[in-house]
Amino acid sequence: MHLIVPVAMIVFVAVVIFVLYNSKQRKDELGEWARRHGLTFEPWRNARLKDVFPGFQCLTDGDDCFGYNVMKGSPGGVSVTAFDYHLAPKSRTGDESYIFSALVAESPVPLKPMRVERREILDRKRPGQGLREVGPGDDEFSETFRVVAADPQWALEVLRPDMRQWLMSAPEFSVQFSARHVLIRSGGCFVANECQKAMELAQGVLARLPGAPAREPSPPEEAPSQRCEGS
Repeated sequence: MHLIVPVAMIVFVAVVIFVLYNSKQRKDELGEWARRHGLTFEPWRNARLKDVFPGFQCLTDGDDCFGYNVMKGSPGGVSVTAFDYHLAPKSRTGDESYIFSALVAESPVPLKPMRVERREILDRKRPGQGLREVGPGDDEFSETFRVVAADPQWALEVLRPDMRQWLMSAPEFSVQFSARHVLIRSGGCFVANECQKAMELAQGVLARLPGAPAREPSPPEEAPSQRCEGS
């Protein structure tokens, strides 16, 4: 019994050191990736992201919301903001707080609210006020993604075969549309090469929007997810 407490303390300290080391290592890798792509890197807390991008429910539907490890710039002429995000669900839900990464890119054309999310994620959430489910008529796509949109006709115009094929090239990501921005996220936190993949995915989505200038970025490469820690 006397040995249990010291052993438990050693294990606890070891876990804390491991978490802090991984958090610092990841922060350094993100900072290096940002610098390599001409982005600024701000590791401190930023509570204004939900106001800067108010059209995304994932940034506003909770308490104690803030971003950190914020990367901003305009690679390839596209305004991009990538960040880790902490969200504490509203107290009435009883859910635990969680952290995820997201990348937001500014669209060259006006958009309408739409979410194209992995089915296992969206099935656990309400569709969102004013959003209706849309069926693009593609069984393989519909098995992977569930689509909800404010304007189903506009959603079908966006989800043409080339857009669906592009989204299927990175099925681990979900894509959300607001009036002027596209948000890319996965279920966890980005490592540096996932930031690259998310940025390429966003560029490809913007290129395939009706009326947008054509671009042809290379298909994103696969990369593992990594749990992120708080700031």
